[in-house]
Amino acid sequence: MYIIDPLVIGSQSNRIPTSITYAVSANTSQVGMEIRPMIWEYNEDSLFTTPGSIDRAFDKVVASSLVPYTIQTSNIGQLMTLSLDTGSGFLNGLTTGQYIVGWEVTNTNGGSYFEVQEDVSLKQFQDDVTCFINLAHNPGWGWVNANPVIRLNFGNLPIASNVKKNPNSTTTFNVIPNPNNGEFSLTITSTEKVTYDLNIRNVLGQVIHTDNITVSGTIVEQMDLTQFEKGVYFVSLENGAERLLKKLI
Repeated sequence: MYIIDPLVIGSQSNRIPTSITYAVSANTSQVGMEIRPMIWEYNEDSLFTTPGSIDRAFDKVVASSLVPYTIQTSNIGQLMTLSLDTGSGFLNGLTTGQYIVGWEVTNTNGGSYFEVQEDVSLKQFQDDVTCFINLAHNPGWGWVNANPVIRLNFGNLPIASNVKKNPNSTTTFNVIPNPNNGEFSLTITSTEKVTYDLNIRNVLGQVIHTDNITVSGTIVEQMDLTQFEKGVYFVSLENGAERLLKKLI
């Protein structure tokens, strides 16, 4: 849990969460799972007005990543930083209040659950009940006597993300025209041979189109989304090393 106090943190720009760092456990069964970094508002008063399970205190999601991240073998037993790029808190900064920082499992891909290491340095000082988490293999929020190593990063801290939104990539792509009526083309150019998952998502993060493409030179993909509602969508090229993202109107 994080408590945001503008008198302590200062300017609004310093209250914009940019990424979350997780100390991934040594459990290799996590490889292949998809997760999204998430921040929820936490309303403690609701526990008294509407008694019940602790998840009643969880309000709306205020920041997350639009594109889920697939856990790689290289992440096991290491620090992993995932960027935040959507949500009111990401755009405007977190206001005064309490927030829960964690993750959402979007696809287990045959794995059991995603877990982070506990803070061994604080273990001797921890009470029997120290924090609450939502485990994919045990639905619902509950208490555990461990303090997971999760760090919320603000501002332009020099912390490298595992999936780079603006990498020094050999690939560029454009959406033409944009805005459009649902019919458009993707022009993708790469100076090296590289393979991507091409995904188109709506503002809820739901995938409405997916494809696997290999680029060497320049290719043009003709797209037709006229069967979907007008609005804002996101086109991404993703693999284990990078993510390229464009907003589509």
